[in-house]
Amino acid sequence: MSTLIERTALTWAKSLWPKLNGDLSMDLLAGEASLRRYYRLSDGQDTLVLMIGPDRLENQVYQDFGERLALSLPLPKIYAHNQENGFFLMTDLGEERLDRLINAGSPSDRRDLLLKVADLLAKWRGKAQEALIASPYLGHNPAFSRNFAKVYEWEYFLRGLALLGLEAPSPRLLSSGEKLLDNIPLTPWTIIHRDFQSRNLTLFNEEVYVLDWQGAREGPATYDLASFMYDPYTNLTDAERAYFLKAYEEKTGGLDLQESLDRIAPSRLAQAIGAYCHLADRGLPYGPYLLPALARLSLALDRLPGDYQPLKTYIAKAQARAKELFS
Repeated sequence: MSTLIERTALTWAKSLWPKLNGDLSMDLLAGEASLRRYYRLSDGQDTLVLMIGPDRLENQVYQDFGERLALSLPLPKIYAHNQENGFFLMTDLGEERLDRLINAGSPSDRRDLLLKVADLLAKWRGKAQEALIASPYLGHNPAFSRNFAKVYEWEYFLRGLALLGLEAPSPRLLSSGEKLLDNIPLTPWTIIHRDFQSRNLTLFNEEVYVLDWQGAREGPATYDLASFMYDPYTNLTDAERAYFLKAYEEKTGGLDLQESLDRIAPSRLAQAIGAYCHLADRGLPYGPYLLPALARLSLALDRLPGDYQPLKTYIAKAQARAKELFS
């Protein structure tokens, strides 16, 4: 049975639907990580996506960023919005999310997708800066910094692992974290998406579109690169990551980004691990992604100079606990 907010949203959508003959069907689309809800509306011939967002300020950011970014980047078009109720009517891009396409694809299909994503990310790096720098909402999302990473990534990671039952971090572990934060590169500076991973990318008419842009902020360009290359939702090989990185570097001026990528990857993976822990604690099906995320974080630490053994030991304990809970 539909809720009052769903019935109100459907009535609003009907009032805007072009040439509506008959009724609209309304089907909830998959997506558990967000408080936003997405529905596919259909009149039997045409479809649109209805989004219902409960956070008024986030909805304002979503609208403003979305309209600005869509002028130069592939995003779903926002046809109508009702900020009072948090309703958005948008292009239906289908359900060809990149995690499924990559994981099930042939080697040649995967390479083709990687080239498309490299092209999109290269465009984002230039066009998002132009689109959002004048937005009155850009300051709503604090710029990436060492302190931002400490609070929203490293400490978020530790709080998440505590939910799994791990012991409180030791002074040596906290010292490893401080050293990790000191390694984070803050250049080159741009507007980052901050969640540029395969479930926020979809293939439509042979072009990759980007979703969930409301978290965009100023930050180091290699953050989004790390988000995609070490995405725990996909099974990319080391060779495919190298292929993607080379393609991206060629599209963005040919600079060698490996060192900067290596320094930002642990922070991004810590954020993802923290998110999976918190979502799993809510009963949502994200626990299984902890194992690949933790393994990739451990490998990412191996690429950094210095001794991170206290952190690697903690990760090993988290891996054992995750296997107990989610395998």
